[in-house]
Amino acid sequence: MKENIPAVTRTHIDVDCCDSSAVFVLDNGHDHFAVSLETILSCLKVAEEHGHVPEIGADWWCLIANHTALGYQS
Repeated sequence: MKENIPAVTRTHIDVDCCDSSAVFVLDNGHDHFAVSLETILSCLKVAEEHGHVPEIGADWWCLIANHTALGYQS
């Protein structure tokens, strides 16, 4: 599934609105919705576990867990 993404833009988000280290506002052409960095990383972990992306390794996941609210079980 490859979709043409026309552009990436930066939008100011009130940092008091959430606990995430970063929030991405996505636009599917009909709606805007927010996705936290932790959600994106969780999706990446599932993709790794199912073989959709190469193995990333426990060291990287632990490093990321220390910088985000992501809870990583080694």
